[in-house]
Amino acid sequence: METTDIILGKSLKQLRIIYSIFISSCIIYILWGIYFVKHTYDLTLKPTVQDQKLMLFSIILLLSLISLAYYLSKKMVDKIPLALNLNKKLLKYKQAFIIKLALIEFACLVNITFYILSGNIYILYQVVIIIISLLLSSPNKKSLTSELNLTKDEI
Repeated sequence: METTDIILGKSLKQLRIIYSIFISSCIIYILWGIYFVKHTYDLTLKPTVQDQKLMLFSIILLLSLISLAYYLSKKMVDKIPLALNLNKKLLKYKQAFIIKLALIEFACLVNITFYILSGNIYILYQVVIIIISLLLSSPNKKSLTSELNLTKDEI
């Protein structure tokens, strides 16, 4: 039978792999988007009326999706019963973590698409905010144990 330390270590490794894939896809898409816009548009800091509408929509989307991601994740983690064994707790935590990352990545990909469509540099700044939000979601043992309220026996 595996010890709790091994189980926790394996789960953290899985979460880090999933996290790395989400981060990598956003970074690759943003680098491609910057390259595409650089070779397609004359970058201007003066957005048109359509660009301003797109930017407003992207700000609303950014705020709502990131808020929704953290809210749903927190709600799902809070619903995990303390009486469950460690494996089941970690499985439910992984589900909540993946949903949080997926919503944040969706906001990132949509904003990068808006940046590619408009060439508006301000939308790119929003993407940086989203990537920072993704970086802050990095899985580690401390956050995992505190979010799941793991006891000393489970750690």
